[in-house]
Amino acid sequence: MYILTFQRSNSKHFQKALNHVSNLGGSWDGQTARLEISENKLLGAYEEMGFLFGYVQNWKSLRATFMGKDVHPYRFIFLV
Repeated sequence: MYILTFQRSNSKHFQKALNHVSNLGGSWDGQTARLEISENKLLGAYEEMGFLFGYVQNWKSLRATFMGKDVHPYRFIFLV
């Protein structure tokens, strides 16, 4: 399972990032956006995730895990 999280940002792209998370089946609890993608759907979702990464890549709150281990949010795909 790949899990991507980020918190509220003052970025003008924050709402766009939330929209991408929602389109990919993620959630927003009012403070943290959370996107969970199973291994078998990860490659198919990666194109849409590219747009999301364009918005959130430099946000300090951005975190990602893959199979329970901390990973770089978008470079990890080369290890799969």
